[in-house]
Amino acid sequence: MRKLAPMAVLALIPFLPLVVAAQQTPAPANGASASAPAAVAPTPVNRDQLSYAIGFEVGSNLAGNKVDVDIKRVIQGLQDAYAKETPAVPVANMRAQLAGLQQRLRAQALANYKKVAANNLQQSEAFMAANKAKPGVITLPDGIEYRVLESGTGTQHPIGTSKVTLHYRASLPNGSEFASSYATGKPITFQVDKMIRGWQAILPRMVVGDRWQVFVPPQLAFGPVGQPPRVGPNMAVVFELKLLKIDNSGK
Repeated sequence: MRKLAPMAVLALIPFLPLVVAAQQTPAPANGASASAPAAVAPTPVNRDQLSYAIGFEVGSNLAGNKVDVDIKRVIQGLQDAYAKETPAVPVANMRAQLAGLQQRLRAQALANYKKVAANNLQQSEAFMAANKAKPGVITLPDGIEYRVLESGTGTQHPIGTSKVTLHYRASLPNGSEFASSYATGKPITFQVDKMIRGWQAILPRMVVGDRWQVFVPPQLAFGPVGQPPRVGPNMAVVFELKLLKIDNSGK
C-alpha cells in the first residue's frame, strides 16, 4: 500500500493535543529556576480504553475545528489503513485534500488570533488609560504606570547588568493572578537586561526595600505573542515587585 507523504502527517498534527499535553509541564516564570519533574510510571495499557481514546480525540478535534466530514468514511479510512488495505481514494487525492485542510485550519487559526489580539489590545489600552487617572499612579514616558506601595531605605539602583533578587506577583488586568514567587516562598534572582522590557525599564528606578505595583502595557510585557496559555496576545500585565537585593559584582 502506498503511504501518504509527510504533508499528510503534518495535517494531522492538530489532532494530537492529548499526546502533547501529556508530555508538557508548566514553564517556570522568567528568571526562576526549573527543577526536573519527578519520574512518573506510564499508565498500564488498556487496549479497549486506548482504542476509544484515540477515536474520541480525533472526533473531538474534527468537531472542534468544524471540519465537515463523513464520519463513516473516516472510520473506513482508519480501518483500511490499520489493515494495510489498498486505499479507496487515490493517494494523490488524499494528499491534496489533507494539504487543503491544513491550509484552511491555519487560515482560521490566524484569523482567530488576529481577532483576539485586536480585542486584547483595545481592552489593554482602555485599562491603562483608566488606571493612570487613579490616585498615586505615576505614568512614565514609555507608557509604564506604577504605584509605590512601600518605600525602601536603599540608595543603590540596579543597572542592566545587575543581578537582582525580588518577590513578585503577576496578574492580568481583571485581577487574575497567573504567577507568584510568594506562592512558593522563594524569591527569584535574575539579570535585569534578561527580563521583559517593562522590568528592564522600571527596576533601575527602584531601591532595595521598594515594593511597587507596576502596570506594563502589552508592547513592554509579552507583546503580540503573549505567554500562552497564561497571557494572551497584546495583554497588559500588572506586577507587584518587591526588590530584596542588588548584586553589581558581575558574577
